[in-house]
Formats: sequence, structure tokens, C-alpha cells
Amino acid sequence: MRNVLIAILAIGLLACSANKKETENTAATCAVDSTAKEADVNKKSELAVLMRKMDADLREWKMEAKAGKRPDISLIYEAILTATPTKANLRDDEDFAAYANSYLMGIDRLKNSSNDSLAVCYNALVAKCIDCHNSFCTGPVSRIKKLAINPQKVAVGN
Repeated sequence: MRNVLIAILAIGLLACSANKKETENTAATCAVDSTAKEADVNKKSELAVLMRKMDADLREWKMEAKAGKRPDISLIYEAILTATPTKANLRDDEDFAAYANSYLMGIDRLKNSSNDSLAVCYNALVAKCIDCHNSFCTGPVSRIKKLAINPQKVAVGN
């Protein structure tokens, strides 16, 4: 009986160590800082992965802007113009490119804003996200609205 118990424990330990290696390999693969590779690993489109990064960055920038600090915007977001969308026909419409370019201009405006206009520029950037999502993918609109520093005062369409 004791030998059976030892054998079961040994098999359990081997299974756990194999599972740990698999988990470590998955984590290492997901840590690759490439939108295309991350999209492939997670079976998400490049654009969806980029949008999630944009959401995370906006959350961080919100805290910085509320503190009166200019956000550290180091990621280059031009990939929004070329990233593969979930729905292939999204790129068929010139409107998406216009919204994407508007977002990129909003990023530049936020980067170059004075400290006293940070909240205004930040909220204008959030409004650009809302405008685009109202036209293409309405699902995350309520989540995006929560990104605004003063959600009741976001001027959509400016």
C-alpha cells in the first residue's frame, strides 16, 4: 500500500512539473511584444490586440492626466492603420482610416498639450474612440465612456 501511495505521489509530481513547463512556455510566448504574434497566440485579430493595448494605455494616461502630469506616450500607434481587423471588410470603408487618423492626431495633441489642457486633450481622445466605436463596433462604448476623466462632460464629436 505504501509503494502504491509513493508511486501515485511521484506521478502527480511529474504531471505538475510538466504542467508548470507548459505554463512557463505559454507565458513566454504571450510576453512577446508584437501585436501580430500576440494576436496569433490568442486567436485575436491584430486590431483587437492593439485596441486592448490602447485601452490599457488610456487607463494609465487617465491617472497621469488627473495628476497634472503629461502622459508618457511611447508606443507608436500607427499600426491602427494596418492591423488586421476581426471583420475583414472593416478596411473596405474609408471611414475607418479617417477615424484612425483622427485618433493619431489626438495622440499627438495629447503629447504636446500643456499641463493645464491635459484633461481636455485626454477627454477629446476618448471622444474620438467613442465616435469610431459608434460607427463600427458599439460593444465597448460604455467601457470607453468610463475612461473619461469627467464622463458627463465628454464632448463627443469634437
